[in-house]
Amino acid sequence: MVDKNPILNFNPREFDSGKTPGGGNTDKPSWTLKEQELAMRAERLSSEIDGLNVSWDDNEKYGFSKLIDIEFIEKAKAKSHQKKILDLFSGSGGVRQVGMSSEFTMTLKIKNADDFRIIKEKLSDPERNDVSISAIQQIQSFEPIFNTSGKSAIYKVSLIDYLIENENKGAYCLIEKRLTEHKIDFSALRYGNKPVIEIREDNLDKLTFIKQLPIKSLEPMEETPPFRFQSIKGMPDVPLLEFDPTKRYPLIGLMDSGVTQNKYTKGWVTRGNGCQYEENNLDTTHGTYISTLLIHGDRLNNYSDSESVGCIIIEVPIVPKKAITEVELVGNIERAVQQNPEIDIWNLSVSLSGEISENRFSDFSIELDRIQAENNVLFFKSAGNDDSFYRGGQAGKLSIGAETIHGVTVGAMNRASDNFGFTKAEYPAPYSRRGRGPASIIKPDLSFYGGDVFATKKNPTQYVDFATIGEMGFGANEEEIYQVGTSFSTPKVAKIAAEIADYLEMEDFNPLLIKALLIHSASYSNNLLISEEDKIEKLGFGKPKPVSNIVFSSLGSSTLLLKGELEKGKNIDILNFPFPKTMVENGKFKGRLTATLVYNPYLEGELGSEYCQSNLQFKLGTYDNIVPVEGRFAVFNPYKREGSKNIFLNSIYSKKKINQNTQFGTERLQIKYGDKYYPVKKYTYDLKELSPTNEKYITEDKKWYLFLEGQYRNFVQDKYDGLEKGLAMEYCLLISITDPEEDVDVYTGIVQSLEENNFVYNEVQVGANIQVEHDID
Repeated sequence: MVDKNPILNFNPREFDSGKTPGGGNTDKPSWTLKEQELAMRAERLSSEIDGLNVSWDDNEKYGFSKLIDIEFIEKAKAKSHQKKILDLFSGSGGVRQVGMSSEFTMTLKIKNADDFRIIKEKLSDPERNDVSISAIQQIQSFEPIFNTSGKSAIYKVSLIDYLIENENKGAYCLIEKRLTEHKIDFSALRYGNKPVIEIREDNLDKLTFIKQLPIKSLEPMEETPPFRFQSIKGMPDVPLLEFDPTKRYPLIGLMDSGVTQNKYTKGWVTRGNGCQYEENNLDTTHGTYISTLLIHGDRLNNYSDSESVGCIIIEVPIVPKKAITEVELVGNIERAVQQNPEIDIWNLSVSLSGEISENRFSDFSIELDRIQAENNVLFFKSAGNDDSFYRGGQAGKLSIGAETIHGVTVGAMNRASDNFGFTKAEYPAPYSRRGRGPASIIKPDLSFYGGDVFATKKNPTQYVDFATIGEMGFGANEEEIYQVGTSFSTPKVAKIAAEIADYLEMEDFNPLLIKALLIHSASYSNNLLISEEDKIEKLGFGKPKPVSNIVFSSLGSSTLLLKGELEKGKNIDILNFPFPKTMVENGKFKGRLTATLVYNPYLEGELGSEYCQSNLQFKLGTYDNIVPVEGRFAVFNPYKREGSKNIFLNSIYSKKKINQNTQFGTERLQIKYGDKYYPVKKYTYDLKELSPTNEKYITEDKKWYLFLEGQYRNFVQDKYDGLEKGLAMEYCLLISITDPEEDVDVYTGIVQSLEENNFVYNEVQVGANIQVEHDID
């Protein structure tokens, strides 16, 4: 048996691609109202429409629609039910959804009074529109978010996208007129790819009129907080790690505070293009410390956080000494990425002051996603820090921007334990901000060591009760620094990503593959005795493995890779999935299965919690036979599976067996995905944990299948309807099959099954190795 098994990339065969038939369940949902209740609901909604169909003067004068909010019941969250609601409001053609005010409230634009009249006519026929009427709780005027709770006197006005340029212009003309009339100091700015208005005003009473304007929100303009360094010691005498220009090192882009050229960074670090600040406006301590951690950290601290010696860094200062607004920060980030196209992996240990929302994605994260998508790069974003633990509190929600969908968000974990039980090794660091993200997406994605904070007494309650046991690096003046934070766990994961990119021979950089490999390898410590949800909220999917354990499988294990693009209306239904026949024991299939699916969803920033507009549904399981399809659906897929069962379902596993199987605790995830539009999904199951009644699905006579199918929300379907290029999602799927006892040559068994079933496959190519450190324990 070989010691290292390379990843096997395989492709669906021609007959593994099918079409998704239309239609669906025509039965009315159980919550549909009847008779008097239905009539009363329709009458009330009609009355609410009458209350909204007034005061059209500004809309008609400036040429923009009215906005209304449709609040619907939680049971009507499914897109099929939302589609019925939209059908009820389809008037003369001017009605269209433009946003989501909350998870259960959609925002619609109504062009004119005639559209309201048509809506009322439909409400007068409740029997025909019973499902739509039953789904709606309330119809009311759209209310913009109005938040003046910040300490700053600078506010950001976000504008509504009416989806028609003339309407957007008309609304802006009215906003500009009213701001001028009220003598408000304002400026029109570009926030990345969209317009915003910056307002400077100390007197909050003067801003209340803005609630009546056609805006999306008024909120404090977020700024970058200062970097704080408190643990600084003297000038050390440490042997330098010499840069060798003939050797190959991993390459990382660093967007930070700047890096000073000194004896610890010279040769390793180069200033990239795009910096807008003079040197005397920079405080390079933070960036220099990160750089020296990446280059010298393992040797300085006698750890092996990475397998490579050193690191090439192209750095671009994006934050000066003074605080800057989120608008300026996004401009700096985009400029750095565009002007340094040779960089694929960027570390971004810069945060904004505020916390994420539960119901909507921040403008900052939306712009980070756009920049990554347009430039085919991967950001590693810090989760953010919170010092509430100094006062006996808990870390708050993630910093704004850490909810980026395309990026990898990294939290921090403890490396060691103190003597008082406050800090425990491998547990979440007390300063590391927690998820989940908006719409309950899993953030942070990963976690790593960010430096420890030890209690100096039992039951610490104040700052003096703690000691910073950070990790050694160097500042701009070559001073020795010990510091903690997610700013320092994040670049360590970025370095592992750069090592993966250096190992793999990719014609084009593939962010999805890098992200999938990291998450697929991640796990928790055996010592971690916290709830499943705490693990997810604070550590994400866990700590990634070293690069050699990521690109190669260990003894008794093998990993399959399936990647590509799946068009809307099509599916992948792989029959005779290459599960090795050798993985049978006592007449049943055995093994631990880990699957990680990462895909690029369609994103719509105006849709709040429904920012992710597409989803990939994934199943892996067994079936009995393949039988011909009869009737009208045969034209879509001539054959179907008979007796199939998805084995990636929590409900079919035994809780008793799970509790007894303690050796699998570090890998296990019990996440219920359902139809959640999560852009990253990871499944881990041990077949021996199936409940006795479900063991029938893994008998040795069973065949295996893999199924992938796209789902799309109504908004994105309408947006792309009629365009030449249809909807499609790029995806990357990794599946590892492991024999826990390492008795079976899983790799050879999979290869045999691939060949027997005529799959086209190849080993993922690995290029020249980077420089590996050998003298660290």
